Amino acid sequence: MCKFGYLIKLILLWGIGYYSTSLLISSRVSINTATLLDSFIPFIPWTGWIYVSLLLWMFFVGRIILSAPLWYHFFRCYEILILTSLAFFIIIPTEAIRLLSDSFIMNLIYFLDPSSHKALPSLHISMMIVPILYLWKMRYESFWWVNIWALLIAISCLTTKQHNILDIFGGITISLIVYYFFKEIRYYRK
Repeated sequence: MCKFGYLIKLILLWGIGYYSTSLLISSRVSINTATLLDSFIPFIPWTGWIYVSLLLWMFFVGRIILSAPLWYHFFRCYEILILTSLAFFIIIPTEAIRLLSDSFIMNLIYFLDPSSHKALPSLHISMMIVPILYLWKMRYESFWWVNIWALLIAISCLTTKQHNILDIFGGITISLIVYYFFKEIRYYRK
């Protein structure tokens, strides 16, 4: 399968899996993962633009990784990351309490993702951590802009109230586990 084929496969896996889990868990009781610290983080609706910039960030970073010899390893790792996150969503439904907003971008986010029952682990975070680890492994020269943009997206996960602090740590943890698991088994295309 070519790189484009794997990309389509990942998009379909994420899209179908993500929205299917909403149907499976919509009637179940969810756990609110908010902590006391979360109450001190303000709701800043305009940061929704930073939140959705993950798609653009993934496009730029994905183009860099696709040019590297370990692109196949990256796709397989991403595949396992998505499947593991979806399993967490189904087994332990968690939610972030969404706030009402008259902001266009927040209403768009709520429209595209009507269920708030898929908070832990944060896919926004895990879908950034794994590429950052690959870029670090590749010794990518312009690494600083990737990290700054990723940090802003991580902060926006909290300021849009799409995620709580525990969701962020969950996304980081699952990313590290999946990445290092793949690093150990050396799943390279031959």
